[in-house]
Amino acid sequence: MKKLLLLALCGAALLALGCKTPDEIEEDVRSGITTQEIVIKQELEREKRTLTVTGVGTMEIEPDVALVELSVSVQGATAEEAQALNGEVMSAVLLAIKENGILDENIKTRMVAVLPVRGVDKDAGDIVGYTAANTISITIIHVKRTGEIVSAAMQAGANELVSIEFHLQDETEAYREALAKAVEDA
Repeated sequence: MKKLLLLALCGAALLALGCKTPDEIEEDVRSGITTQEIVIKQELEREKRTLTVTGVGTMEIEPDVALVELSVSVQGATAEEAQALNGEVMSAVLLAIKENGILDENIKTRMVAVLPVRGVDKDAGDIVGYTAANTISITIIHVKRTGEIVSAAMQAGANELVSIEFHLQDETEAYREALAKAVEDA
């Protein structure tokens, strides 16, 4: 019984939207109208009964979290030497960051790599050393301290500031307000 009622409601909804019944479609096909033409006619009928509005809503809100990516990249004669040196420098960077109030849970390793360095002189292509790189991301809850924390990390040995992004920890309320403004504008 529930299935029949549901089908009846769907059928009524299709008719209300301007969709043709199977009998009407069959009649159109017999009169030489292609399926594509039927679909186009149905779409045009539906568009006649559609009202579309557009609105814009914006919010300017001060961010409450910063996401910073820093990298340490060093070279050594061997892969092991480059990795060891990178580990030492990264340990100093992590210590500086933690001394500035960043918790372990807000530090994530993004990338670790060891790559050969190739010569460019007469022996081009020969491996002349290795580069070890390590990139971390730091979530900074106290946004106003971002510059201070980045500076401490760079002084400790981070040699590349990959990116800084500012966000809201919870965008829900701002999104709702912007949406309300967009609806009002529309």
